[in-house]
Amino acid sequence: MDVEARKSFKYGFVLKESDLRRLVDLARQQLEKAENGGVKPPHFNIKFRNGALANTESLDEVLEQENIGSGQIIRLKCEQATDGSAPSRILVEFVNADQDDEVGYVSLRYHVFGHNRDWVFVTSSLLEERLEKIKRFAPNQLSKQASRLFVAAILPIVMLGALFAAMLSPTVKVADRLEAAWKAGIIKDPIQALIFSQRQQESQGAFVWPFAAIAMAIAIPVLLTLVWAFFYRYYPIYNFYWGEYVEYFNKRESARKFWLVVVAVGLVLSFLGSMLANKVHW
Repeated sequence: MDVEARKSFKYGFVLKESDLRRLVDLARQQLEKAENGGVKPPHFNIKFRNGALANTESLDEVLEQENIGSGQIIRLKCEQATDGSAPSRILVEFVNADQDDEVGYVSLRYHVFGHNRDWVFVTSSLLEERLEKIKRFAPNQLSKQASRLFVAAILPIVMLGALFAAMLSPTVKVADRLEAAWKAGIIKDPIQALIFSQRQQESQGAFVWPFAAIAMAIAIPVLLTLVWAFFYRYYPIYNFYWGEYVEYFNKRESARKFWLVVVAVGLVLSFLGSMLANKVHW
């Protein structure tokens, strides 16, 4: 009886040299346990960023690639099989979904084919465990339902932000106007002062609200776009971590961590400065 297991994933990955060697060794060890004789050498298919294709049976040749610029690896397929008339096969493929011309966001897939159900089940489980160790979060891995919920939440967030901005936006001090009215003899008792203060606040709120709403409606999408652009540049999702790409990846990771620390420190200092200013004012 022929049995197969297929699965694909949409999350990112950081595939290092050691991880690739372990995957190749794992596939070879599992194929040796199959009841079909010897194991053929692994076969690798490589696609580069400039569209060039390469085929080899040498793992060292794969890892010796320059892997940067136009020679950056964007797709790697590794296939191993037993020797015989009815071979068992294991195929694992890695795809840079941002660079590859294939439609969709599938970045990892495997295919296990054999003649024993238990062997196929165990092999696929071991492959998933190994792939789990190299995965990296990618927005594409979110389900369509989660994506729709995220988009649907943007409008309420914008409206709430505009509301809070209107409530917290700087306005002309009502106390100064109240004092001026009292000195001029316009206000003579507490009831008149309360009515005057309430009318001033309502008039200021009616004036500030449209401008605050417009400002927040523009600021929030712009902020989200800037955040997306920042992580797109400094958070590489699909990574073949060898060759000259190692230095490129490390620089992006260091830059992202540095700017995140700068932003965090800036927010903390801003908060402490606000607290200190309020304390000095009181």
